[in-house]
Amino acid sequence: MMKKPYEPEDKFRLEMATAQPAPPTLTRGEWSNKIEFLLAVAGQIIGLGNVWRFPYLCYKNGGGVFFIPYILFLFTCGIPLFLLETSLGQYTKQGSITCWRKICPLFEGMGIGHQVVVLYSSIYYIIILAWAFFYLFSSFNSELPWASCRNSWNTDTCVEFDRKDDYLNWTVAANATSPVREFWEKRVLNITGSVHELGSIRWELALCLLLSWIICYFCVWKGVKSTGKIHPASAIHRYDHASPLLCLEDMWLFLIYGDCVYLCLLNSGTSFVAGFAIFSALGFMAYEQNTDISKVAESGPGLAFIAYPRAVAMMPFPQLWAVFFFIMIILLGLDSEFVGLEAIVTSISDTNPSFFHVGHRRKLLLLAISVFSFFVGLVMITEGTFVFSLIKYTPLKFNNTIEYPWWGYALGWWFTLSSTLMVPLIMLYRVCTTPGTLRQRFSFLCTPTEDLKLNRSGKKGLEMLKLTSSDGVVS
Repeated sequence: MMKKPYEPEDKFRLEMATAQPAPPTLTRGEWSNKIEFLLAVAGQIIGLGNVWRFPYLCYKNGGGVFFIPYILFLFTCGIPLFLLETSLGQYTKQGSITCWRKICPLFEGMGIGHQVVVLYSSIYYIIILAWAFFYLFSSFNSELPWASCRNSWNTDTCVEFDRKDDYLNWTVAANATSPVREFWEKRVLNITGSVHELGSIRWELALCLLLSWIICYFCVWKGVKSTGKIHPASAIHRYDHASPLLCLEDMWLFLIYGDCVYLCLLNSGTSFVAGFAIFSALGFMAYEQNTDISKVAESGPGLAFIAYPRAVAMMPFPQLWAVFFFIMIILLGLDSEFVGLEAIVTSISDTNPSFFHVGHRRKLLLLAISVFSFFVGLVMITEGTFVFSLIKYTPLKFNNTIEYPWWGYALGWWFTLSSTLMVPLIMLYRVCTTPGTLRQRFSFLCTPTEDLKLNRSGKKGLEMLKLTSSDGVVS
């Protein structure tokens, strides 16, 4: 037996932990089987970035040489971070906010800031689904509307690409535009002439946005019991932010180290396959237009809604391929949207489970978030649709030609600081509202709660702390 002076901080931590009411036991939804869990995670991490971001980045950064740093960072950064994020949720069985409250209350702001980012992402990410639904409905025509210049929205500078005897037989004006670009800018978006003109709401896109939110709501409202049935279908059909996964309810029951590695490899493999498919289409389009592939390769929405639709229009049975392509885009987006929405609802409901887990309050919370996000998203489907791509690295430009005004920078800084400032602000709030000396406050705020599952050494340390508080002796 070794005598040790009694530490006041130990007593203070014990008293504070005893004073805090134990969090109520939550009735969590559970996945029906492990396959549902794996396909749900695959549906989240495999997103639109695999289709329209990775192939372009690979092409822009040297092609095959790009795989060397990519694979290096996949195993040194990607897989370890993915395992760390998912293990955090498995260990605490809590949402993004309350998991930090259990592990280290001082850093609770990290969970709040994370959910702010997820909310922003969910609001703008679903706009892509509205565009995809618009293209999908437009594909059910005898002729694809972006394949010709014989439409009401086309201008005199519109030029069609005609294949005749393996060469292009047309004359291009200096300011010529393609029908697919005019369909995108003048029919779908109906872009205004200036960034200062917000314009009116595109009611067709508003209906597509409403349809997207209705689908998301009814696929998420029953928790993992409903999303677990949706993810397998969409994941199998199409054969990017793994951080929202730590908020899904009880998905961690099936998590093991091997699954994390396999899912990360599946994500990377999907990007490789998408690269082959996308650049096969772009190569076909460059051949048909007798131009270099660098002039048709784009990134982001330009690839999904300009370059690829133009390639589809040149293929046999273009309507069929267009329908397949935009269904794939919709399913890719829906999976990621499901997880983000479920993460927000779980994180908020876990902060006050005695209130939100009664009756239909959780479903009403989901409805409130969906309605709020829908109305905020209406700003992004106006004729001044530049709001969608407002937050970029400097200089802020739309289509590389129109520079944003000062308030564009201010709004971008607001979106950035509204999430990152949560960490120091909540940290300051916790320190100021916790009783005791400054040392005692930090000691308590950096101590995990006692209801966390501990390994053998952790349990021994907790027993020693309790023994110290009773007789001042460490055994």
